[in-house]
Amino acid sequence: MSDTVLGRLADYLSTQLHNPRRLYIPVAYFWENRKAWLAEQTAAVDFLSRYGRPDVPMENSLLQTGLGLSWEDRALLAEILARRRQLEPARRILADVLRDVRVEGRRAVLPEESSAKYFYFQSGVRPAARLLSALLAVEPANSMVGPLVETVAQRGRAAAGGWWWWDTQDYAAAAQALVTYEWQRRQAAGRPLRLSHGARVLLESPDAGVARDTSFALTGLLATQPDGKQVLRVSLSSPTPGAPVFFYLTVREVPKDRPVRPADAGIKVERWYERYAAATPITSVAEGDLVRVKVRITVPVLRNFVVVDDALPAGLEAVDLSLRTAGLPPVAREEPENENEPAGGEADAWSYGWWDGGWWSPFDHRELRDDRVVFVATTLWPGTYTTTYVARATTPGVFMRPPAHAEEMYNPGVNGRSDGGIFTVTAKPK
Repeated sequence: MSDTVLGRLADYLSTQLHNPRRLYIPVAYFWENRKAWLAEQTAAVDFLSRYGRPDVPMENSLLQTGLGLSWEDRALLAEILARRRQLEPARRILADVLRDVRVEGRRAVLPEESSAKYFYFQSGVRPAARLLSALLAVEPANSMVGPLVETVAQRGRAAAGGWWWWDTQDYAAAAQALVTYEWQRRQAAGRPLRLSHGARVLLESPDAGVARDTSFALTGLLATQPDGKQVLRVSLSSPTPGAPVFFYLTVREVPKDRPVRPADAGIKVERWYERYAAATPITSVAEGDLVRVKVRITVPVLRNFVVVDDALPAGLEAVDLSLRTAGLPPVAREEPENENEPAGGEADAWSYGWWDGGWWSPFDHRELRDDRVVFVATTLWPGTYTTTYVARATTPGVFMRPPAHAEEMYNPGVNGRSDGGIFTVTAKPK
């Protein structure tokens, strides 16, 4: 675009900021909302700042507004202030914005107010991208940068699955933030890194710019605190200074004893067995009987690419109802209402998943294996979701009832498991 056009746009925005005129356009009523009008002002100030004609009085006015700005606009204002080296007020703004941001696994989870719908162009990715851009401008070594990169990148993976239609603002915000991060990350290349635990070297890389995965046993690395919890302390060092480097540690456990208690690290999992002809929970059936297996997943916030792995007791075998030979006997039982509805009532909720026998399920992929059934959901909005399948008791005996496990595929630190125990298959009377 020519400088003449950009200059005229800058002139127009400057005039509107200081001598606003009411525009009679279809979205004019949005300006009745104070946050919406402040969002317009912040966007105009951002353009002028990028163009090289910062409106310092208006920037200071927005700074005085403080919490009157929306969560996202506060992050944008911090980036605007950083362009003219006003880093101290920018840090104060970001400290307030980050107060309610938490890390789950590898991702940063933003508060609900970050995507509150008070104006047009609501976005599920722009708030995280805006915060990432602001941190890279103000505090590029902040520990929240890595989790925010994961959040923005995972939103992109989910969009590829079709659950969210991105607009140009989504793409622009995400691309700008990730390109800035990648440029800074490449500045860290060409220097060695060492991850260590005391004198023990766990990982040594000659090039910090090359992502590398490694695994190691935790034997001898854990310290026990007075409260009984075990902690792992590692340090990352380099003899050559440079841009910050971010890394993740994911712990996978192999329990010594049979797990019977559920665990919830961001995903609540419940699994139980019922008689095929009656909704009665059971832990014992006769050889040849049919069993209805139910798995219920509850998530408090948006989750993407959730994998549910339900291992069967060795005496049961999943029935593939897609085969003509797998016909089931009719039963006279009243089916419960479909539980699969997001708690927030999202308009796009049923635009993904699949329909099975008139029931909608968010799990858009299912695999029936010899020893387990695996479900995959591209997106789970906050809420509770139930899925079911049928198994047949094939072998008599007393078998371990393994917990059903669920996790985010690209963020395994967010996971959960159901309870476990024993399942009995009694021999068919001769």
